[in-house]
Amino acid sequence: MEANYIDLPTILIWSFWLGFALLVLYLRREDKREGYPLDSDRQGVSVQGFPAMPAARAARIKHPALVGNPNAGLPGGPQVVSDTVTTRVIETEHETIVATHEVIETADGTTVVVDEVEVTEHDENDDKEDV
Repeated sequence: MEANYIDLPTILIWSFWLGFALLVLYLRREDKREGYPLDSDRQGVSVQGFPAMPAARAARIKHPALVGNPNAGLPGGPQVVSDTVTTRVIETEHETIVATHEVIETADGTTVVVDEVEVTEHDENDDKEDV
């Protein structure tokens, strides 16, 4: 006896296998971001394989030091000469203060200073031990 109908488990297993195949293709494509295209001894030949290389990815969130200089960190842009980070932690009975001071110097003489302060208040119940 042959079943000529499609039920929910059949749809679910086929959607799983389709999703899994798409995931493998996506991951295989993303792992080509570093180290490709491969060098070839033949002139004019680019070794990419299947799937093809993905397009270049644009940065989504920029570091505060890069906001004023959009070319920083890109090839041909200003090169970072030094990056000094100083962190100071102050703990009191009621709060913890973490102050971070970062100085970034580029080869073209630009200096960017980034200061951040984070305050965390202690809960009064944290000091009591559970009995």
